[in-house]
Amino acid sequence: EYYATPTYWPDFDKEELYRALLEYSRRERRFGLVKA
Repeated sequence: EYYATPTYWPDFDKEELYRALLEYSRRERRFGLVKA
């Protein structure tokens, strides 16, 4: 899955990585429309 951020790579620091991981962990995964 993709994560889009307006932050450019040179400015992508630990805090931005934490935000990406936090957002990813909050996603509701639906494998073929079946709640996991």
